[in-house]
Amino acid sequence: MELKLQKLIDNLTTVANVQDMDANNSIVVRLSNSISAKLNVVVCSVTEPTNIILPLNVAWINLDPASQYYKKAMVRVSKEVSTLFAHTWVEALYYADVMADQYYDEADKMYLLESSNISNASDIVKGIVKLSVAPEDVANPIAVGEGDPRLTDARAPLSHVHPLQPAEALKTSTNIVSISQSAAPVAGQVLMATSDTTAAWVTLTASDIH
Repeated sequence: MELKLQKLIDNLTTVANVQDMDANNSIVVRLSNSISAKLNVVVCSVTEPTNIILPLNVAWINLDPASQYYKKAMVRVSKEVSTLFAHTWVEALYYADVMADQYYDEADKMYLLESSNISNASDIVKGIVKLSVAPEDVANPIAVGEGDPRLTDARAPLSHVHPLQPAEALKTSTNIVSISQSAAPVAGQVLMATSDTTAAWVTLTASDIH
């Protein structure tokens, strides 16, 4: 790795630690150059920065001690899933790689035009989400929230018929008793065991009662 890039990583790591970086707090640094009038974004984080609107080819200082890229500079090349990450990143070896002209993904540009730049939601942070199914009215998407009466309304089911499913076996404490071979019962018959594993529908006689 180029020494100039290594110094940049070390300095930004110090800044991130001063700013109380942790798994839920990514530190975004904007490096400006008044001579070239360029502004480059570098994010320092423990986790992959996919929940923030950043340039597509943003530079990421990976500060996850468990990662093989710990304290390495990564540059995002696409939002395609890769072997180790949710997006595709390549390691930067030179300072110029981090300071290359940056651009935004077309899908993110709409968010940059909004008055407030809202990031994607996480399990602990409110933000932008995607509905699991397409809304009935695209102009008025509605999500079901806590307290929606449809979640507790005991509505009457629609009229329908289920075919009768005859019992074929009974389970005792020691065996499975099959009744599938017995003829269908008629009024007045009872189920009587014919062995340890079979039973049949029969009409009781006086001799059957002890």
